[in-house]
Amino acid sequence: MTREELRSELWSADVFVDLEHGINSAIKRLRDCLCDSAAEPRYVETVGRRGYRWIATVTNVIPADPPRREAKGRPSFPTVEAPKPDRVCRGCGKQIPRHNRFCPDCALTVIREGFDVGRKAAQRPDSLAKRSATQRMHKQAIRNWKSSDLPDWLTREVYVERVQPELVQVAKSRIRLALGVSEPYASDIQAGKRVPHPRHWQALAQLVGGFGPSFRQRVALGASRSARGEHEG
Repeated sequence: MTREELRSELWSADVFVDLEHGINSAIKRLRDCLCDSAAEPRYVETVGRRGYRWIATVTNVIPADPPRREAKGRPSFPTVEAPKPDRVCRGCGKQIPRHNRFCPDCALTVIREGFDVGRKAAQRPDSLAKRSATQRMHKQAIRNWKSSDLPDWLTREVYVERVQPELVQVAKSRIRLALGVSEPYASDIQAGKRVPHPRHWQALAQLVGGFGPSFRQRVALGASRSARGEHEG
């Protein structure tokens, strides 16, 4: 399940949430409950730049009776094992595997609680003030921006055809930090769902190596082929 699917499943589009903090907190709590590890996952696996995947297989295993070995002339006695204490879910009391803390249903509740923590954190006065200040900063940056700030070669066509396809290889966190935007906005930019304001094109081009000689050569080659095609047409 992708992080965007988790967001749409738990919150409506008009609710502002500190998505990265909420999801990371919830997944950490879930792994703690399952005694799982991000480095060596047994249950919840991180899918790079996408989301998370449940990798464990749940089966009911009924142990077979062990074969009895009887010596000649001696009666057989049943094997007696010391009873092992059962582990029960901390949420509902159901019997669960010994290395777990919650059953799958209660583990989902723990995740939702983690999301609620992120949502409430986003509604705190300090978070609202920070978001308002960020919005004012972006509006001022747009008013101050001039088209002459962009390099001549970095046109909308170059961004859409050359820069945008390369962004899928860049982590959303890097895009978010480079532009100073929210994670949902950075996710839309990475997926090509949104063309950002031109003032962001230069920073995004730098993330994909857009100012290196090889990139510039590919841009020039693409422009040459387009011009040749128009001429032949």
